[in-house]
Amino acid sequence: MIKKIATGAAAALASFALVATPAFAAVVDPGEVNIINADGGTNEDNGLKVTYAFGQLQILMNNAGQLYDAEALPLADTYANMSNYPIIKFEGFGDIGAENNWDSFTSDATVTDGGRSGVVVNHLTYGADASLVKVDVTVSYTYPNKYISMTMALVETGSDYSGLPHKFYWYTDAMLTGQDAGFQFGGTSPEGATVAGVVSEAGDQIEAFRQVAGQNLNWFSGYYDCPVGATDECSPTLGDGAWIENFLDFPSVAYESDATVDNGFGISSPSSTNATEEISFDLLFVSCLDGVNALQCADAGLGLAEPELAETGVNASAFGFAGTAALFAAAAVIAVRRRSNV
Repeated sequence: MIKKIATGAAAALASFALVATPAFAAVVDPGEVNIINADGGTNEDNGLKVTYAFGQLQILMNNAGQLYDAEALPLADTYANMSNYPIIKFEGFGDIGAENNWDSFTSDATVTDGGRSGVVVNHLTYGADASLVKVDVTVSYTYPNKYISMTMALVETGSDYSGLPHKFYWYTDAMLTGQDAGFQFGGTSPEGATVAGVVSEAGDQIEAFRQVAGQNLNWFSGYYDCPVGATDECSPTLGDGAWIENFLDFPSVAYESDATVDNGFGISSPSSTNATEEISFDLLFVSCLDGVNALQCADAGLGLAEPELAETGVNASAFGFAGTAALFAAAAVIAVRRRSNV
């Protein structure tokens, strides 16, 4: 069953700040799918439609699914039917969230603005007793933003994992308004945030991770399967296995930036032995104006200061970000207007 996040109390909830602890939450029965902004995602003016279940996402933008498969939706009774994965890896154990699926989840949700904005927490559970792991993955969306915010929190572990080093990982297979191939980019945006992701072949859209204040996350962008396989396309010197299997940080590199690939991107957290902890980051889904490179487009999508727009085709090395060989042309949207060169 798909459950739209909307209640009769939505008007009253609209006065609460999304970032504040809600006065109450609409508790959702186990095994249901949540939708934020159910009528949105169809054009540039009505935001993103967020469908969320079992820690997995689908984002509708411009009437197209942004995460692989573009036609697929998260399911309440099956984990890993979408190619985006919240993962925790304990050193010496297989990962939980890709190799070993999460076993079950419950949700709770709070809505504002008549159901157009909201916060959904998926409480993911793996194992039991000594092997128990509980991780909460929170998705927040404020209409009509072109991004969502995510938090992954380790809540509880059984004795099998007590005191062990562990890392969070999150990665996705991107779709870019129905296109499964594109260019990769990564680096520092004009506003100073680390941004990494993929840009469409036409240069008119980005899909990307953005680091938020107080975090220190590694990233990759390139072939979508890099975290768990296909090392010849991602890191030929790694040897056996892949990054997550070997408990490695993502390398903070944009692979294959000079050619389109079946694209994806992701983040990893530093190793920790904390019993409880959390990480946060943003995911951007932004159309771009002509002449805006991918990193500038990220700032524009966040509603930050209007960037000075570079000419199409300027070498990215002049901007000092690693792993990307070119800035990208683009075509149409958000509240940015191209300035004439003087």
